[in-house]
Amino acid sequence: GDVFGYALTSGDLNADGKTDLAVAAYGYSSSTGRAYLFYNDGSIPTTAATADVTITGETTSNYFGRSLASGDLNADGRIDLVVGATSYSSSTGRAYLFYNDGSIPTTAATADVIITGETTGNSFGYSLTTGDLNADGRTDLAVGATGYSSGKGRTYLYTWNDGVITGETTSNSFGYRLTAGDLNADGKTDLVVGASDYSSFTGRAYIFYNDGSIPTTAASADVVITGGATNDLFGAGLASGDWNADGKTDLAVSAIGYSSLTGRTYLFYNDGSIPTTAATADVTITGQSTGDVFGYALTSGDLNADGKTDLAVAAYGYSSSTGRAYLFYNDGSIPTTAATADVTITGETTSNYFGVSLTTGDLNADGTTDLAVGAYAYSSSTGRAYIFYNDGSIPTTAATADVTITGETAGDLFGTSLTSGDLNADGKTDLAVGATGYSTNTGRAYIFYNDGSIPTTAATADVTITGETTDNYFGSSLTAGDLNADGKTDLAGSADGYSTDTGRAYLFYNDGSISTTAATADVTITGQSSGDLFGSFIAAGDFTTDSKTDLAVSAWGYSSNTGRAFIIVTEAETVDGQEKATLRKAVKFRGPVKLR
Repeated sequence: GDVFGYALTSGDLNADGKTDLAVAAYGYSSSTGRAYLFYNDGSIPTTAATADVTITGETTSNYFGRSLASGDLNADGRIDLVVGATSYSSSTGRAYLFYNDGSIPTTAATADVIITGETTGNSFGYSLTTGDLNADGRTDLAVGATGYSSGKGRTYLYTWNDGVITGETTSNSFGYRLTAGDLNADGKTDLVVGASDYSSFTGRAYIFYNDGSIPTTAASADVVITGGATNDLFGAGLASGDWNADGKTDLAVSAIGYSSLTGRTYLFYNDGSIPTTAATADVTITGQSTGDVFGYALTSGDLNADGKTDLAVAAYGYSSSTGRAYLFYNDGSIPTTAATADVTITGETTSNYFGVSLTTGDLNADGTTDLAVGAYAYSSSTGRAYIFYNDGSIPTTAATADVTITGETAGDLFGTSLTSGDLNADGKTDLAVGATGYSTNTGRAYIFYNDGSIPTTAATADVTITGETTDNYFGSSLTAGDLNADGKTDLAGSADGYSTDTGRAYLFYNDGSISTTAATADVTITGQSSGDLFGSFIAAGDFTTDSKTDLAVSAWGYSSNTGRAFIIVTEAETVDGQEKATLRKAVKFRGPVKLR
């Protein structure tokens, strides 16, 4: 019943210069399915049981191995393997990519990239082929889903473009933070990467303009801004927003190590001449006292409903890690010290780490922008998230927040990460909260819908997504954006501890049925090697000027903390039968980042 030999493909699958053979048996073990690799080493085995590599499907009735293809799908010069499993999850279907990196996984669940079909009955992965499908000199992937729309069928194209930006040197932590915004006022979204550990922790921030030609090294970025002194950790916090009300997007960069971790945040106005040093920033805001870590988290939004974008800065270390969040209104005179902020919100008690995360959004559907703040160490690291409504009277203490949501249990670190977006397509902005410590660091992400009654406990969230296994730290970073070009806001989450800190990023589409486990995400993207911490930070933005939202993912640990940042580019095209296919171009940027 194995049906060994149903699908075949060939290619140099171990990078020794010889052509190898891959054979599938989709019927193996009650149709769990297997794929076998036989290396061209002078002695090809005569039984499947003695294959050089055996990859087993996820569960029974998946039909893993119904299709096979090979090609260089990450542009590293080596031939990779693709396997289809048409019956995964009631014939939704999946395609699995296994990179030729010297260590091919032996289970489908640990594939380097997992792509899931759109809905049940689609049979995504029924057919596979590879080739240069957009004439860019790189190998692309096409996946057939014969069951889509009652057998009408769809074909999906995945085009992987390789573009790598390398950090300046090891231990720079290039990519410690990411943000996006139109920083040269040309109407296109640019990428900013922080390298907090540059030159004895002085730190740097790099701006890469969206001009069609991204540099290959951090040193040749369009703008490089250097911190003021050693141990400043300039670049450890980033945000963008129009803070001088001139209609252009400005940049905020934090140096959390400034003056014994007092911390500073610098504003660089988009006036045609961005300074190259922190010392010449347009505005400098200094924290209150040593150990405050002022600037660790930054966000922007119209927080006093005057039509202008304001700045929120957190200092989770304030007063023995009680923590504080500061609001600086865009009123023509931004204060230069945290002590003179327009609004100051103080955490509940010591060691709460109030301000470890921030986000903004209209979380009560009244048309004004509200503030959410995470305090992941609250009550023995159970964690809390607080919502402060923009109603003309923002509370000055976390204890009097408009909504307080408490994590499930001690050690969960609820509030590690925050993001907002319309995650159920009802026209209202919802809140997502990460809890990386849940269940021995398996991690969870919680979605709270903006339906007029936000729960006060994580346990009663509208959607709960659980990580794959212990020490994955799922929920390390969260972001929201339309990542499959269907007009709805999707959720992206990461688990930077996955597989000995290799790291993973997961995409959950806003299709009416958000997965409740990371293992069943719509798209799963795995880092390159252990220690990379792929997914330490993620950000959304249109980095290719096609009016579609893309995803940037950091891997600060790559190559002795040289680090890399990856851009996953979302695109939609018409492919056979008037249907829209989803294309995802993964563009890699080399450089470092750290979180956690």
